[in-house]
Amino acid sequence: MRLLRNLAFYSALAAGLVFATLLVVIPKLGGYETYVITGRSMTGTIDRGALIYSRPVPVAQLKAGDIITYEPPDVGEPVTHRIIGVTTGQDGRPVFQTQGDNVPNPDPWKAVPTTPRVPRYVFQVPLFGYAVALLAIPLVKLCLLLVPAIIVAGSILLHVWSEAGEELAGTKPAAAQQPKPRARYRSRQLRTLPPEVSDDQRVPP
Repeated sequence: MRLLRNLAFYSALAAGLVFATLLVVIPKLGGYETYVITGRSMTGTIDRGALIYSRPVPVAQLKAGDIITYEPPDVGEPVTHRIIGVTTGQDGRPVFQTQGDNVPNPDPWKAVPTTPRVPRYVFQVPLFGYAVALLAIPLVKLCLLLVPAIIVAGSILLHVWSEAGEELAGTKPAAAQQPKPRARYRSRQLRTLPPEVSDDQRVPP
């Protein structure tokens, strides 16, 4: 029973990780980019742990109200915030003022795109960001490769064990119930000899 429970647990874990992988790989084929929300600045709109899907759009199409993902200066990691204002810089490029929905004040920096396209938020899958974050850990990747092999090996051992048990259970009762050979007795037919003829009963010649 313990083996079965372990197999079920690892099977469910592997299936969940594979599903999380598909949630990242398949949308990228459609031109989406995926990001894991690790902060709480957008809580209420996008909660922590969500996996969001963004599609890169031309900078000229961005407007106030859009949620974009960009890397602010001196931060070192992407930020997903809402655009609350758009201005034009001295070089003619648009400059965006952003703010988190769960933050009372605007961001202390300006978002100045350095690429012709910027990822704009489209939809999300709540909580699945945690599974995607696990996939970034090398040990988890290794386990993802080993777990299917362990499941297959365990299934084979369980099958062999089950067949061996059935074979033993089937042979022992058969040997115990095997009827003992019966002794064979041959019936002999007794021949009745004719009684001897007395001298008085002899027929004279």
